[in-house]
Amino acid sequence: MWFGSYLLLSLVAVLLQMTVFPTWFGPFRPDLITVITIGVALHRGPKLGAGAGIIGGMITDLLTGYFLGMAALTNGLVGWIIGLLEPKFFKDNMIVPILTVVAGTLVQQVGYWLLMMAFGRTLPLGYILTQVMGPVVLCNGLVAWPIFLLIRQVEDFLAEVQ
Repeated sequence: MWFGSYLLLSLVAVLLQMTVFPTWFGPFRPDLITVITIGVALHRGPKLGAGAGIIGGMITDLLTGYFLGMAALTNGLVGWIIGLLEPKFFKDNMIVPILTVVAGTLVQQVGYWLLMMAFGRTLPLGYILTQVMGPVVLCNGLVAWPIFLLIRQVEDFLAEVQ
């Protein structure tokens, strides 16, 4: 049940990112998969956080056609790291998910950039910071709390069903 719920949520998130967000927000749009991954990791720990990151990242990789496996790897790693830190966080405080999403997004973006460099796709650091990482980190921070509340509702629903 958990797998199907987050698979559907990830699929909807990627479709929104590919169709609606470019029209509404232009180049400045959130990476919902990373936000969902971090939200799951904060609720479920490292294994399911990494699983959500890998699932969402593979959907992103398959539907966007970019480097296959890179989003899955970086999101899975972020989900695992945040999941390991999950017992240390007081998740009911509104600022914790927002700061965790900002930090996790930065780690994911740096990891993705480093992997791109390893495969020969180099872009200037100034461009990456101002046109890619900065806007994504900012947008993810802005949508962190609503997505976190949505994941909490999904978790409550799954607990009720079981």
